[in-house]
Amino acid sequence: MASPKVWKVIPALSISPKKTFFGLDKNSAHCFTIDQRLHPSFDDPEIGGRWGIGAHNKQVPIRFVILGQEYPAELRLAIQDRSQTLIRAPDALPERRLYQFQWPKFEETVAAIKTAFAEAYKEVRSGNNKHSHRIVFHHLGDDVFLLRASMVGMEFDSTKISRDEF
Repeated sequence: MASPKVWKVIPALSISPKKTFFGLDKNSAHCFTIDQRLHPSFDDPEIGGRWGIGAHNKQVPIRFVILGQEYPAELRLAIQDRSQTLIRAPDALPERRLYQFQWPKFEETVAAIKTAFAEAYKEVRSGNNKHSHRIVFHHLGDDVFLLRASMVGMEFDSTKISRDEF
């Protein structure tokens, strides 16, 4: 009998999709910025760090599982140099690191997201940014993330990481 296996994964993330998520913005972005509370997991050499993302390799391939099918996407690291500001002193704002999931290059992923989250897409397309639809990203291991639909209040609130814990 095989013994149980345990592995490290990135905590789940729930978002309210907006125009950029569905590519309805002027740049047809098809992306979103990942909450900073998850950055330590993406930086951890045993979890996200294994993908080789860093200052010299700012985009790595990942996979989304949507309605049981795998689709390509990318994890992107943006390092913002905020030293040349007009209002503040150059050293007043530190360098800022952002992680984003993006998929504008992958038409099959764009189509799958619009299909799987059709109700949220309709709400956002109609201009309703205060809708109750959520999309939850579960890291399954390696470079695979499961996407599922949810609603505000239907998430697992008892295990949520509060902003105070960050």
